[in-house]
Amino acid sequence: MANVTSDQKTAEVCFIDSGCSNHMTGLKPIFNELNEGEKLKVELGNNKELQVERKGTVGIETHHGNRILTNVQYVPDIGYNLLSVGQLMESGHSILFDDERKSETSEKFKHFKAKVEKQSGMFIKSLRSDGGGEFLSNNFNHFCEEHGIHRELTTPYTPEQNGKAERKN
Repeated sequence: MANVTSDQKTAEVCFIDSGCSNHMTGLKPIFNELNEGEKLKVELGNNKELQVERKGTVGIETHHGNRILTNVQYVPDIGYNLLSVGQLMESGHSILFDDERKSETSEKFKHFKAKVEKQSGMFIKSLRSDGGGEFLSNNFNHFCEEHGIHRELTTPYTPEQNGKAERKN
């Protein structure tokens, strides 16, 4: 569950949602390009239906520079910006989750894998991690082998290979 203070601008708040089939926003000014198209309805997790008015492209700022998201739905009545995990992965983006409770990493990865694969129809093929114990247990290794996930371990003492989460520690 996310906690957003009321003084935060909605343009600054994006939720990465594994249950969302498409990127969505209600903020028309953030579109670089907005196309006329077939108007459809989208059903939210709470069974509420909202009107999709148009689709277009939106620029976002990431830790790896600016990126363009395509096929973003303009839904005027939606309260937040939603980024679809499946749509991100289909377009070649990677997703990093920073987890303070490393003992839960294995279980969280299994749930994440199931959701992403079900939503996108694609399979996770590789996983890069450091040599941390949360990724080296026999159970986790067996899980990856069983599901055909190629494991890549980064070189010790090279934090630039580990990504943002490990560089913070």
